[in-house]
Amino acid sequence: RVDSTSHTTLSDGICLHHRNGLDWQEHCNQWENIPDRIWRKNCMNDRKLPLHELVRYRIPAKYPKSWIYYIGDEEPSEYLIEDFKSDGISLIHREKHNLLSDEDIAKAARLKTLHISAETHRNLFEVVDYFTCAEIESFIGNSVSTFSANQIALRNGMKSSWYNSRSIPLGEVLPVYHIPLVYTYTEESQGLGKSLLKASILSVRGTFGMSADIHILYHGQNDWQFLMWLKKYSVIVHTHEPQWLDMIETMRQNGNPAHSHLFLHQGNYIGTWQRIDLPLFIDAEYVLFVDSDTIISNTFGMHDFGLDVTPGLAASAEADEDFKVPWNVGVVLFNVPKLRETHGVFLDFIRSHTDSPVFNGNVSDQGAYLEFYASVTQFLDTIFNVKPYWNNPRNFKERKIVHFHGLKPHDFLQIFMGYPVDSWAVALHSLLSKKGKKMEFVCMVMHDFSKFVSKDEENLREYCENAFGRDGEKKVDVCIKFFSDLGAEDRNNVSCTKHVRGVNSSFSNIRTFLRFFS
Repeated sequence: RVDSTSHTTLSDGICLHHRNGLDWQEHCNQWENIPDRIWRKNCMNDRKLPLHELVRYRIPAKYPKSWIYYIGDEEPSEYLIEDFKSDGISLIHREKHNLLSDEDIAKAARLKTLHISAETHRNLFEVVDYFTCAEIESFIGNSVSTFSANQIALRNGMKSSWYNSRSIPLGEVLPVYHIPLVYTYTEESQGLGKSLLKASILSVRGTFGMSADIHILYHGQNDWQFLMWLKKYSVIVHTHEPQWLDMIETMRQNGNPAHSHLFLHQGNYIGTWQRIDLPLFIDAEYVLFVDSDTIISNTFGMHDFGLDVTPGLAASAEADEDFKVPWNVGVVLFNVPKLRETHGVFLDFIRSHTDSPVFNGNVSDQGAYLEFYASVTQFLDTIFNVKPYWNNPRNFKERKIVHFHGLKPHDFLQIFMGYPVDSWAVALHSLLSKKGKKMEFVCMVMHDFSKFVSKDEENLREYCENAFGRDGEKKVDVCIKFFSDLGAEDRNNVSCTKHVRGVNSSFSNIRTFLRFFS
């Protein structure tokens, strides 16, 4: 019936599974109050908001929907139908709108009787709804319900959200719920950024295969070769044309480069702010946003973020790994509906800081997110944002994501090659002089990077040319050889000492080199 409508397709709709019957309310009352100290506070509507509002926050503006196939404990009321109609959405119910007669269902199931009802054959009707729902691309449900949890699992966690928000309890025993990864990119960024981004995307595919969705908010339309490369690796590209570019450029010009090197380059600065518009594009309850200078080292899923998962965002530590306060947003777990709900007021908040891009002691996008969303921010386990200059063995042993914050892989290679401190921007000097960096841990994460950057020889050459081109072709060749040889090592915890000797065989600057590490 939906397919036959002249201007409506299955991709225009949502399957909505709503639990609100008396039996469900009683179940929730009991379930949420089991005295075992396990978090169970998301059985009903998130914050007790009306259903149509919760659904509205789960539909990306760039990909609107026109109809909903409704599955509930009872027929949708006329009030509920009108609520959705006010948002431009038609609510469709199998029985209420005579989409399929009981007799047809009985015949299809080859029952001996044609006289069936929801009271006598409840399980059969649930099966019909289940498989009908499975054919619809997008799903919104209640993650505590096994019906909804199975629908989310069917979709591999993609194009799925849940109006009760927070965790999926079934995920604790059935870790099949993947989480989409999101990048941003502007063609105005420096060439190094694109090479790092390619390596990061290759690390997702190398770690997850095709089981995880990769999204990118892409600003520009001229680099068709890169767009073809993204298509080759099944990256979902969302054409991004920000409406706030003038505002952000004014903010950049008012920024202090001593506080952040990002103020030095217009394109790079735009790229850091692109995530503002993430909720306009992404159809998911949660996403993990990752910077281009990250490497995905090991698999993870919704179950890794716990039952009391953040209602807003979760971020990890920055320079000091023992300072358990959300600070660095190079890797962020976002609740997408919350971002969508607050998108307009968040933009107004940013606009009010145009003259001074400092937010509660932090700068730019990082400061804006942490100040505006402070009441709904949690700490993200450090294993999701491991910095090469940290020194806690647990972070490196259990690492999920490595983040080359500040010092990129080529910066460490330059350290190995004996470059003097004044080769780096002033903003990076504190990281260069930071005590406690361990050579063995730096080698570990450099190997992570090398494995994936070396999988694309053309990208590796571009990376090395961008990093060392001004220093001569010999340095470019050293860079290519170092990352190629290190990436060819099979062991994950490989020592890079022999490869370091290869790039600085004389060790004439050994004192300069060693003083960077403890």
